[in-house]
Amino acid sequence: MGRYDVTFKSFAESDPYTLMELFGGVKRSEILKLTPLERELNLSVKVVDHAYLVETAKLRMVVHFESQLKGGKRELLRTLKQEVQIWLKVGLPVAVTIVWLSQKHAPKNLPKFVNVDAGALQMQLRIRHFKVWEVPAKSILKLDRPNAWPWVGVSNSTLDDLFQAGLRIRRDVADIAERERLIAELTVLSGVRYNRVEIDDVLGRLNVLINDEVLRASVTVQLYTEKLVEEAREKGLKKGLRKGRVEGREEGREEGKAAARRMLRIALEG
Repeated sequence: MGRYDVTFKSFAESDPYTLMELFGGVKRSEILKLTPLERELNLSVKVVDHAYLVETAKLRMVVHFESQLKGGKRELLRTLKQEVQIWLKVGLPVAVTIVWLSQKHAPKNLPKFVNVDAGALQMQLRIRHFKVWEVPAKSILKLDRPNAWPWVGVSNSTLDDLFQAGLRIRRDVADIAERERLIAELTVLSGVRYNRVEIDDVLGRLNVLINDEVLRASVTVQLYTEKLVEEAREKGLKKGLRKGRVEGREEGREEGKAAARRMLRIALEG
């Protein structure tokens, strides 16, 4: 899981109603009930990350989000398989939205359909693509939802919009840990669109320093760091096992040589 996926996961878990309004086109006021499927229906998070049972006065359906920085046919086929598993689990209409984070990295032609020909079984998935870079930053800033403000970093924004997002977070979020988390996530997402010098300049104007303590306060950075640590640990264990096997073989050869020498000595003495 990359750092941008983790940022999306943090947003989805902390404020799913705003996720639905910002990326799903469903207004908060219309939602009667919103249920995360992976918790309520015991779907594996390895299969589906952000799927919700949405109930309004007019419909009852599953809405599934996937965030992508870049991707191709393989990722879209994986999404189709996810939707099939959701439908088999709940038996309700399913809608999927792929949230693209970067115009630079996204495919030039985003397919509206994914088709699978499996003999007598024919499958087609209609995909709704959401391009975050087309969203006006001011429309995000108008939302009275602090968890949405870091997404100004990947929207149709200017450096002044970044400054305004950071200013609102610093001014309106009272909880220190929450404020630091949102500032860190604004920094992470801004890295899709802006370079480090531009981001540092904005943080300097905000009188905010992204140091180790601030980064550690971010759920996004924590999860990303934990993933890297786990990968490093696994590599270390594999390296240790390889080294152990090599040393074991060397010790075995030495023991074998010693035994052969003892047998030869006994035979000569006899």
